[in-house]
Amino acid sequence: MMTMSAGAMRIGFLVLVIGGCGSCATSSDRDRPPQQKQLIRAVEPPVRSTPPVFIPEAARALLRMRMATHAKDMSDLMSAVVNLRYVDAEALAGEIVDDASLARPIGNDATELNALLPPEFFALQDRARDDARAVATGAHGLSAIDLGKAYGRLSEDCVACHALFRPAGERPLR
Repeated sequence: MMTMSAGAMRIGFLVLVIGGCGSCATSSDRDRPPQQKQLIRAVEPPVRSTPPVFIPEAARALLRMRMATHAKDMSDLMSAVVNLRYVDAEALAGEIVDDASLARPIGNDATELNALLPPEFFALQDRARDDARAVATGAHGLSAIDLGKAYGRLSEDCVACHALFRPAGERPLR
């Protein structure tokens, strides 16, 4: 029966650990940012059991134009938040506050394209604007916890909007 010395066992263990780490480093995901998988899932058509809230095609076209940069904005903001780049997070959140501004229709004027959007859209837009302001406030105050919580709420707003309005087969503009 052969016995191994403690030194040989240590060397064998190190070879196994280093070999295992080497195979991890050759993974196809190595060169991708860690958020990319989540971002891809965020822009994929949703799987749904019920139809989305109806929005006429003219209003959907307006939203597609407005949301064309939405995924990139949120991805950039997520990166700034996760990496605690406070100045960037504050600026990006401020841009989202300024951009989330489709006006509620003033009356029942059929010429107003915004009149085609349901009230739930405007409620979610208001909530997203408030939560983007909270992200900017958390970043300005250099508070990692407040920043993270506010970004989480802002992300929930996006998910809630997509869950209500995005049809299962619709692909966003990229």
